[in-house]
Amino acid sequence: MPDNRSDQEKFPNSKKFSDFREEISIIELAQSIGYSMTTAWAKSKRSGNFPCLENQAGDRIYIKHPQDNQRMRFQNVDISSDEGDIVAFVKNRIDTDFKSVRNQYSNELGAINAVLYNYLNIPEQTRNEYRKVSTDGNILKTGTSDEGVFNKELFRLHKLTDTAWLNHRGIDQDTLKAEIFKDKIYNIQNPIIRDGEFKGHSSFINTGFPYQESLTGNIVGLEERNFDFKGHGVNSNKNVGVWFTNPPNKIDNVVLVESALDALSHYQLKKPENVIYFSSGGQLTTEQVQTINKVLKETKIHTETKILLGHDKDKDGAMYDLKFIADMAAYRVPMVKAVRDKDFVKLSYATENNEKMTDFANKLMAKLMDYNKPVQVELNKLESNQANDQQAKEILEKSMYRFNFEKGVFKVEIPRSYYAISDFNKSFLEVTGLEKIVSLEKGKGNDWNEDLMKNKSQEKIENNQPQHVKNEVKNKGARL
Repeated sequence: MPDNRSDQEKFPNSKKFSDFREEISIIELAQSIGYSMTTAWAKSKRSGNFPCLENQAGDRIYIKHPQDNQRMRFQNVDISSDEGDIVAFVKNRIDTDFKSVRNQYSNELGAINAVLYNYLNIPEQTRNEYRKVSTDGNILKTGTSDEGVFNKELFRLHKLTDTAWLNHRGIDQDTLKAEIFKDKIYNIQNPIIRDGEFKGHSSFINTGFPYQESLTGNIVGLEERNFDFKGHGVNSNKNVGVWFTNPPNKIDNVVLVESALDALSHYQLKKPENVIYFSSGGQLTTEQVQTINKVLKETKIHTETKILLGHDKDKDGAMYDLKFIADMAAYRVPMVKAVRDKDFVKLSYATENNEKMTDFANKLMAKLMDYNKPVQVELNKLESNQANDQQAKEILEKSMYRFNFEKGVFKVEIPRSYYAISDFNKSFLEVTGLEKIVSLEKGKGNDWNEDLMKNKSQEKIENNQPQHVKNEVKNKGARL
């Protein structure tokens, strides 16, 4: 006799993926496998809108819609394709964090279900601990509103009249009056919030740079600066929004920098024409890259437009360069995985049965080998002299690129140093052909404002030099 019962009647305890989304928070599940909201990076980047988590392998994610399990999504800050709901979170980690479960099942779907069922079977007391961590410490709520959404109306925005801090950082009035910066810099008084209620505005006046998500979109955040102060307006959507200057009628150059101050400094030093600047506020997420691309599509960008990566001349700046060019090249050479540990940035590219990707990998390896050669020479000297300097050997080994093909995947490990990452970026641009439109624009110092300040100091020294007038002697030249 046929069984006409529904699946729910046959299997009363079975669940659909929509049920798992409703019952399990990505934040809780991530913490159960070792992700933390209290690492230095997670604490520095989190906001009311976007709690951040990081694991020991350097895998960094932020959470959208943190108070609504059904709408909750995660985004990996280094891999644009690693994003989605609770099911995607498990699927993308089924062969790593959940490998022990995966080995018990012949198919991926069964393993994903098992992971989610296993989590629901964790004692409620243990799950409560993960929930407690995710809501304590003003991580999800900042006290300005129940939604934790940036509200421009809470701030008092003034026309830029107090320029003391900007002048202190070497920025001239002529630069501030330039058309590209019009209405892109404010004086700001922050709201005072006590017990969740608005009490007025602070008497302190900061310099503020507005973040937007589109060319004509509303302000979604504020980067704020002052003497001995650097921060963001409360609930600023700094993981998606970016600061950018007014676009000219024709854009010849796009310059990406880490702060609006760097943009002002670069402009004052270089005086480029037909330029638009973007600042990511000392970070660069996948969604910020998407916002930059969105704004550029809304402007009159053309095929000859050059993109200049002017991030700081340090390890983090080189990482932001890598992040941008990897996302930009994704349609040509898609990356399947990117992780960071203490010593290396590890990238993976699928090459199996793909002649184009294999060619890319071989060309890239050839360039990376050139970088490794002088280091290998020093390593050979240590070994030939039978020097028992293990520490020196480890330092040399960790300063070399590592690469190999494994099961149809090209894997490359980049030493986490400015010079190694920067060299990789140059090689990557050459191999992919992106060097025709993207270049690495670096100053002499760590950042553009440092260059400007040194330039100002030099000008001051030269202007204060006494002027010696040399007497001329007829037919005998100058008297020395």
